[in-house]
Amino acid sequence: MEGQNDGSVEDLLISPHQFQEFIERHQTLSDEGIRFVAETNNLMKDSYVMVNPQGQFYNNTTTGRYLYSSPILEAV
Repeated sequence: MEGQNDGSVEDLLISPHQFQEFIERHQTLSDEGIRFVAETNNLMKDSYVMVNPQGQFYNNTTTGRYLYSSPILEAV
């Protein structure tokens, strides 16, 4: 996400090809009864609503930034 961890995650980034290789290496987990669901960053954008420690809903929008609500206890 833009503005989150800028300059501190580059060593952890992988290419789409590396991600696909990871998925292929771990497909055998289903043989052991472990459901493996791989989602790209684009598939996850705008698909989850989360709650942060401050009690705000937030969403990873398709704009590349988090969108935050007012704290839950203030909205009731």
